[in-house]
Amino acid sequence: VFDSIDPAKDVDCFHPHNVGRLVQGRAVLAPCTPSGVIELLVREKVIVVCAGGGGIPVVANPGGDYEGVEAVIDKDLAGALLATSLRADAFLMLTDVDAVYVDWGTPAARPVRRASPERMASLSFAAGSMGPKVEAACRFVQANSGFAVIGSLADAGAMLRGEAGTTVTRQATQVEWGTSPLVGTAAG
Repeated sequence: VFDSIDPAKDVDCFHPHNVGRLVQGRAVLAPCTPSGVIELLVREKVIVVCAGGGGIPVVANPGGDYEGVEAVIDKDLAGALLATSLRADAFLMLTDVDAVYVDWGTPAARPVRRASPERMASLSFAAGSMGPKVEAACRFVQANSGFAVIGSLADAGAMLRGEAGTTVTRQATQVEWGTSPLVGTAAG
């Protein structure tokens, strides 16, 4: 079957000729695998705007065939993995609130302005809300020298400048609290 693929049009590198060239480090085309796509993005200095769930999750069964399975791909963790793989300097998670809040939905709610991954991990956030975003931000910062910010789409530019949102960075020594809203028009 693979021999019937034209090697010049084999973007997935399935043809034996292209597999050989790929193994020898002489690939003509970058493979359309996740690592191949990342290689192209880095080489072309492309800014990645998003990564998320999707696709059809499959597993190999004992007979070697593939079959679909139910699975949920967490968009925040997928984004953190992509940003880490790209060796990004910053990882922004844009949402509909201006920052991450402790005690969300209560009169005691207050926004986190800046914290280290360790300090963020010591706080409590809802699993179906900010919890996955905070976990993804912490993972990114722990794996890189960069920083992560969670906040409003309207504040994206200010977030990159460190003027809005919740910043997770190794440079923070304690939890810094903000006042709501931290910046821009989005309110939590």
